[in-house]
Amino acid sequence: MADEDEIIDEIDIPKESNIDIIKMVEKIIEKYRGSETIEKMLVAQKYFLVENERILLKEDNESLNMSNEKLTSALYRMAVEQKVNYAFNNELIFSFEDLTGKENNPAFETYKKEFEKFMDFENRNTIIDIATESINKGIGYAYVNVDENGKLILQNFESETIYPLWANRQHNSLIGLARDYNSQIYQEEDFEVVNKIDYFDKNSYYNLIHDGSLEFENDTDNSHLSINGRGSSWERVPFVWLKANQNELPLLNLIKSYLDAYDLLNSRTVDTLIDDIDPILILENMSSDKKTLEETRELLKDYKIASLPETGKASYLTVKADISAIQEKTESLYKAIMQYSSTVDTNDVKGGTNNSGVALKAMYQNLDIWTNGFERQIKIMFSNIKYFFDMYLSFKNIGSFETFQDFKINVKLDRDMLINESELIKNTTDMLGVVSQQTLDEFNPLVLNHENEQKRREEDIIREEEVNSRFNYNFENEENDVNADE
Repeated sequence: MADEDEIIDEIDIPKESNIDIIKMVEKIIEKYRGSETIEKMLVAQKYFLVENERILLKEDNESLNMSNEKLTSALYRMAVEQKVNYAFNNELIFSFEDLTGKENNPAFETYKKEFEKFMDFENRNTIIDIATESINKGIGYAYVNVDENGKLILQNFESETIYPLWANRQHNSLIGLARDYNSQIYQEEDFEVVNKIDYFDKNSYYNLIHDGSLEFENDTDNSHLSINGRGSSWERVPFVWLKANQNELPLLNLIKSYLDAYDLLNSRTVDTLIDDIDPILILENMSSDKKTLEETRELLKDYKIASLPETGKASYLTVKADISAIQEKTESLYKAIMQYSSTVDTNDVKGGTNNSGVALKAMYQNLDIWTNGFERQIKIMFSNIKYFFDMYLSFKNIGSFETFQDFKINVKLDRDMLINESELIKNTTDMLGVVSQQTLDEFNPLVLNHENEQKRREEDIIREEEVNSRFNYNFENEENDVNADE
């Protein structure tokens, strides 16, 4: 039988319906809390914190006399952080288009300046946090809000606390969203943990407390935000999402079985090496009584001698583990983890950035393919951010929402790939006159910003012209002085 999500094409809530908010939120909590989707996010977070689930579980065969090392690898955290750093270590590149075709359009110039103010350090950093949540847990969310200073801000919330009510099975539109979280409240001279539920729809925002049953926390205005003392609505659920992939699949799902096997094999290998580091003492014709064996062992330990019966013999057995076979299997698992998680093993880089550009590009191929898909999701996120940004400017009377629809914002990742800088600089020099100076600057690793570099070029030209002008002036004066003497 098909899954329910595959059957339901669309969910809708009529605007004028008298919906019992509490009952609907109860249904949302019932659907998500403890669900497989949320559990996968929580497990992924454990692995991200290097609390790898499989190896940290207590094993049934634990013994006081046997080693039981629990080696947890940080390969998963490395895979997540590498993707985040590759995509965001360099700042996002924004470009703007005025679809009206007007030259020197003052409204367009104002729009660009306002967006640059919005994309300040705090909001850029929040986007990186959302991306980390997304890659780690399959999807990340940002709450769009206006702070007490009237500034448009993005707030990152843990993905496992967000219960979305999607409008369709494509998950490209929200009709509602609940946030399930705990909060500490100081009352009766102590802090008490209270479970809270925030529920948002396209026009309203409700605060609820879950203490055995759901109830509204207060009777305040349920508007999304207050503008000049009046309640206002975004006319959309005030959240934007960033999917790691179309299926909202946590990265851990791709490699968990390999990662568990890798950790277990490494742990068992260390156990074997520790337990077998000392040879096994074999005593023939000795009583198997535990006390007798312990006394004999103590004699060997303290005096290096053993008392044996006349027919008794003592010898040592040395156990040698097949390290080469273990290393081969471990390396095989390691390579599978790198491959299936699209992670670059930078240990393979020989001689730093002296590798050819072709070799480095081949090394980054899987990560680049993954990043191409992630970049598409980032573009979708910013198309949703633009809606709230445009509404925000209209709230501030900077312009009309309709006018802003003619202004397009493009976003691009500036990927942080290891490069052969000398080779890349030579290639850009060879293309001089073939492509524009701006394109050359964008690909030149020595140029951080085309506009700044172009300004420096113009300043250099002005300085050179001034030097030439002074030189020509002095030279002409000398000629005039010679002619005058003659």
